[in-house]
Amino acid sequence: MVVLAAVGAAVALRLRAPGPAEPPVEVAKGFPAVTRPSIGRPSAPPPSRGAGSSANRPAGTITGYSACSTAYAVTFKATFSDGFVYRHVFIDTDGDASTGYRIEGIAGGFGADYLLENDTFLKSTGANWAWEPIERGTPLISDTGGTHIWKVRPDHGGVRAVFNGSDGGTTETFSPIVPVKKC
Repeated sequence: MVVLAAVGAAVALRLRAPGPAEPPVEVAKGFPAVTRPSIGRPSAPPPSRGAGSSANRPAGTITGYSACSTAYAVTFKATFSDGFVYRHVFIDTDGDASTGYRIEGIAGGFGADYLLENDTFLKSTGANWAWEPIERGTPLISDTGGTHIWKVRPDHGGVRAVFNGSDGGTTETFSPIVPVKKC
């Protein structure tokens, strides 16, 4: 075995007997393509498609959900079981179901003015699935054992929230409407 050192990296070569050359190995063969994150747009499809039905929902659940506020921040917390690619918190800041993104099938109606999607914070730009990012770093402060905790400024915290888990396709789970209470 011959060992060569080049610019701090060691490369080992093994001499072999003459014969037909082996075909080269494609390094990334079989691995999925690497894509850019969803900066500027939410990754999941509009969650309202399955909101009114229990069909096409993952076996997963959302538990331990809560929303509370102090003078300095609003904290959203929920535990998501495995199977969810996207973890959402839809935030209604004015209590008006006719403003923001409308989630169909939620009892009493719900209009989301803001969206927390995994570690991204977005603002609704209308009733349809249209969002623009809010440039303020990540609102996700903890993701341990399936429990996610997000914090946002009080003026973005709203009066109520709906938690949503999505597999990135057509299956999803919604929490009931959760009022934002004092911590």
